[in-house]
Amino acid sequence: MADNIMLMRRSLSEAVKIDQGMLRYVLDQSRDCIKILGPTGEINYINSEGRCALAITNFSEVCGHPWQTLWPEESRPKINEAIARAQAGESSEIEAQRVDSKGEAKWWRVSVSPLLEGNGELAGILTISRDITDHVELRESEKTLAMEMRHRLRNAYTIASAIVTQSARGDDQALPFAEKVASRLADVALSQARLLEAGEKHWALAELIGTLVSAHGDGALGIRFAGCADATVDGHKAMLIALVVGELTNNSIKYGALRFNRPVSLSWALDGSRLFLQWREPLSAESIERFLARTSGSGYSLMTRMAKAQRATFEYATASGELIVSLKLPANI
Repeated sequence: MADNIMLMRRSLSEAVKIDQGMLRYVLDQSRDCIKILGPTGEINYINSEGRCALAITNFSEVCGHPWQTLWPEESRPKINEAIARAQAGESSEIEAQRVDSKGEAKWWRVSVSPLLEGNGELAGILTISRDITDHVELRESEKTLAMEMRHRLRNAYTIASAIVTQSARGDDQALPFAEKVASRLADVALSQARLLEAGEKHWALAELIGTLVSAHGDGALGIRFAGCADATVDGHKAMLIALVVGELTNNSIKYGALRFNRPVSLSWALDGSRLFLQWREPLSAESIERFLARTSGSGYSLMTRMAKAQRATFEYATASGELIVSLKLPANI
């Protein structure tokens, strides 16, 4: 398919030397919807997959018509912009929705590229559309699930806080402690919600980490954090950082320094085009063994896979009674 696309992106003056019957045969084998438009966006050719998707039995009925007419009104601004960019010599990619011949709404990822003559003049426009309905529906399902999880987490922590404070009513000595616990639970709830929504925006790293560790403090006890004030990350990297910080925090509460009210440090710095984060935690020999045993667990495996997907490196090490975890990933400055 890549060869087909490169072929179509050649100048038309070169393409006409190829047997037209063979060229049409090759394009008709593609499972993508391929169209060749004129310089002003009129339809000159649609391959067999495209005609099938559009339920076109007689090509003459659409030949010469503006490509925009095949799209619903709400999708046409995107189509018009893509055509304008192609006319300016730029390639682009858009996502747009259209109802198919069966009345079902389908989502398409459409690449739009200029076809240039040997002298650089625009001879036509190539569009390649791929059905991504399943991908979009999965993406929307994941958003819905994340919203539901945030709602349930808030409810769970709210109920837990209510139980704690109700249990202390009538006990003047226990009430201040109960209120402190309820406040910590509220911080944990916020931290967990941020973990779920981290992928939805760009973050200043100080804000992201501050939110993630807010329930565990940054004073003499708890998690101390500091780093480059200008460091920012996109949503994908934020999800990775949130996952790593969350997993390390949970493990420390279960087995490590936070369990025994010992401080943990989390720092970050820019090193050229890379962002370097480091978690340092004092551990006993027994705790180190437990942490190292966790490197074969599902949490460590998930962190490693996500780091690889983000072209990042993720490493555990121990030295001088400390657990040292390093995460290096491309920076957004």
